[in-house]
Amino acid sequence: MILKLRKYLTYYKAKKHIEKLYNIADIGDNFCTSPMYSNRMFHLYHYVKIKNNSKKNNTITIGDNCNISCTININQEGKIKIGNYLYMNSGCILNISNNLIIGNNVLFGPNVKIWDSSNHPLEATQRYNQTLLIPKQKSLNSFHIGGGDIVIKDNVWIGMDVLILGNVTIGKNAVIAARSVVTKNVEANCLYAGIPAKKVKKI
Repeated sequence: MILKLRKYLTYYKAKKHIEKLYNIADIGDNFCTSPMYSNRMFHLYHYVKIKNNSKKNNTITIGDNCNISCTININQEGKIKIGNYLYMNSGCILNISNNLIIGNNVLFGPNVKIWDSSNHPLEATQRYNQTLLIPKQKSLNSFHIGGGDIVIKDNVWIGMDVLILGNVTIGKNAVIAARSVVTKNVEANCLYAGIPAKKVKKI
């Protein structure tokens, strides 16, 4: 009896989470449907988290045939638009305060992080003043400090543990090597690697 009740409560929690997820985002066909996800509800409940802190609707649009495992945080003026056939491996985090645009047929390795805001100023006095606001604001999301929109064009492959910072465009067919940090624009049809990421060769 207890096992049945626990199973029902787990199912109910998962169902509520999925309903909330679909209310937050405009999601296309076949979202997270794949043979690797034998239990789709389990996958969505445990591996897809979307939190909208912007208090606005229609902040996330996801195209058709996308399979993702990620945590998405939308802050301030943040908006996300994702094309078709995106594959995002486990542990990815998108922290968006501006605009993130991802094209079609894009591949993410595990633990990719996209963070488009600097959050804190370089000036020590300004950071000190920020900390004094913690009891009142509970968080410090200062998207106006720095950063900007991120555009990832079609057919890009982003390797494991890559960090992509704000105000960059990654060109079509580009590849970002594992553990790179992208701070500047990436040319189309090129391999980039390193901290900060630099062009290694034309593909």
